[in-house]
Amino acid sequence: MKTLWLFLILAGSVCAEPAAVQQAIQEGLPTESVRTLIAEGQAKQVPAAELDAAAQRRLASLREAKAMLRANGYDCVGPGQQELMATVGRALESKVPADALRQVLKAGGGMRAMRLQAVVDAGESLKLLGVDNTTVSALMQDFVSRNLGRGEILRAVQFVSQQHRTGVAGPRIRDLLWSNKL
Repeated sequence: MKTLWLFLILAGSVCAEPAAVQQAIQEGLPTESVRTLIAEGQAKQVPAAELDAAAQRRLASLREAKAMLRANGYDCVGPGQQELMATVGRALESKVPADALRQVLKAGGGMRAMRLQAVVDAGESLKLLGVDNTTVSALMQDFVSRNLGRGEILRAVQFVSQQHRTGVAGPRIRDLLWSNKL
């Protein structure tokens, strides 16, 4: 394998990182999030201009996520913090309300990054299911204030999803959820 790598370097066939990945590296943003987006776009044969635009949108959401995290006292350095940044960035792309994310990050200041990541992932899932912004925001706050673990959050999302599919309104779903004492 080392011989092949050396050959590729000598032959000049090693491709440089895409510009968007280089930008992410320079700015201390999660590179894997950008690399994954590019790889998926290439696999789907997305035209280069569209792929570049998508990568720039991803960078913009990661920048906003980093700013939110820093504003709430996160250092944005370790792997857990980088993954949280990527998760917040994806949630922003999915139109989870930025104010809800800010509130969760502020309220969850003492939580481990993995637990906050589960809360943000849950908010994104609920938003993608079509749950209204007010309910998504309130549920994310509930998950933090009740200090729920990942499993409890997953069960709550499943319950909310089931209720939402049957046409129950957001505030009523929330009442039902907490009366069930997950």
